[in-house]
Amino acid sequence: MKRVAYVLSAAGQGFWRNPVMSLASTFTVTLMLLLFAFFLTTDRGLQAAVGVLESKVEIALFIDDNAKVSEVLALKARIEADPAVSRVEYVTKEQALKRLQDIADPSGSVTSCARRSAAASSPMSSTTHRSSTSCSRSRACCRSAASRSSR
Repeated sequence: MKRVAYVLSAAGQGFWRNPVMSLASTFTVTLMLLLFAFFLTTDRGLQAAVGVLESKVEIALFIDDNAKVSEVLALKARIEADPAVSRVEYVTKEQALKRLQDIADPSGSVTSCARRSAAASSPMSSTTHRSSTSCSRSRACCRSAASRSSR
């Protein structure tokens, strides 16, 4: 107990003998600790934001209308085999048209344009690889969301 009292009394004497240097060093240490806490918090926030953005990456892939169903299914299987792909969604041309109609404006201008496009094309649609865009000139619509593995 005497040692603790001696250390505290020596620190008090040093502080009173040279108060400007003591305040400057205390201020500097406090400022460095605050900056460290700020950068640590910012880093954690940025890592969380990057993680969210990485999980929302989407790619749209459009396949030619003349492609064979076996080729489309083989491509879908190949995409699903990729470890970076978390989900693949197959969307036909009719399903893509329905999605477009669901989000179309009330005037129906987008819907009528999509109907003409679908009527002129084959029964199957395009491939959407991680995108929410409508499929217009392809055969199968695959939608996959890729997620990177954590580092």
